[in-house]
Amino acid sequence: MEAILLLVHRLPFPPNKGDKIRSYNLLKFLSSRYDIHLATFIDDDYDWRYEKKVRSLCKSASIRPQNKKISTLMSLTGLATGKALSLSYYSDRKTKTWCKKTIESENISKAVVFSSPMAQFIDNGFDTLKKIIDFVDIDSDKWLQYSQSKKWPLNWVYKREAIKLLEYECSIAKRFQKSFFVSEAESNMFVQLCNAESKNISYYDNGVDSEYFVYQSALENPYSIQNVISFSGAMDYWANVDAVIWFANKVMPLILEKIKDAQFFIVGSNPSDAVKELDNGKSVFVTGRVEDIRQYVQYSKLSVAPMRIARGVQNKVIEALALERPVIATKAAVEGLKEFKDDSVLYIADSAPDFSSKCIELLSEEKGYINTAGREYVLNNYDWNASLKIIESEL
Repeated sequence: MEAILLLVHRLPFPPNKGDKIRSYNLLKFLSSRYDIHLATFIDDDYDWRYEKKVRSLCKSASIRPQNKKISTLMSLTGLATGKALSLSYYSDRKTKTWCKKTIESENISKAVVFSSPMAQFIDNGFDTLKKIIDFVDIDSDKWLQYSQSKKWPLNWVYKREAIKLLEYECSIAKRFQKSFFVSEAESNMFVQLCNAESKNISYYDNGVDSEYFVYQSALENPYSIQNVISFSGAMDYWANVDAVIWFANKVMPLILEKIKDAQFFIVGSNPSDAVKELDNGKSVFVTGRVEDIRQYVQYSKLSVAPMRIARGVQNKVIEALALERPVIATKAAVEGLKEFKDDSVLYIADSAPDFSSKCIELLSEEKGYINTAGREYVLNNYDWNASLKIIESEL
């Protein structure tokens, strides 16, 4: 098979958070068609147990450890160089050397980059290489959103990062043959922000493994009561942290006024200290890492995505829909989703009173609500093989 270079900012397994779900499915798809030479990082020691799994999908791989604290300190060198801090965060001499040697020894003529900071490893000196990038989201816009919720000096640092990273994203889009995003809305926004050639900017949808994310009665119910609200995601990710803090502090008290036994379960790995502090042992529970997210979602009475900072497609939303759960989400959380004509697919609320009111309504249904319309929507719109063929057509 033809050799291809794949650069991913975080080990593409296990598929337990948004970017890793997308990168894993990209790796799996490409590995059935190409000899993959992968360069990636591990920023969570827990993930070293999956190294063998990832290597089994590749002809060769450079898997480098990344210490978050050291990388954060290193990123500050960007203040002196005038670069985006994200580039300094991922800068790694050994990865750059490995990429150069592998391209030369394996006669690689095509490369796929996943996430903008990884482009730096093939950015210069590889003019004959066909380069495709999956930006996923417009990361620079996330930094801009972060800046609007922080005080000085962080708001200044984050706004600077938004400006510098957007400059880099735009420059990469001009030099690479094709750029992809997670949704049409995201790609259209990027074209406007960068005044980019629209013919070179496209998107491919996320997908859901609909045979895996399907209601299964064989899964053990982890809850002792019925009136459970679930939230799933990586709990060291700022947008998720902000979402659950807002929901626990602003929405849950309103729900508890009407539904006394309601419980909010925050399910996901690496909960931050701020998230752990929400666990009161009565109405809010923080599980930490779990082996199987499905049972926590399928047995909850409803799933929520109260994101106030968001870009692209929220996998937590489409996975919950695939499991036939009713979903209540903010406008920000569903911005990247394909249009849904049936209002029963999911419910949108932005204020605490509106969010709590819809939660109370759904929790009050004695038997619970089976969201067949939500699953049908996912089956019709989010299939990995159909989406990833778009990437294949550009290689």
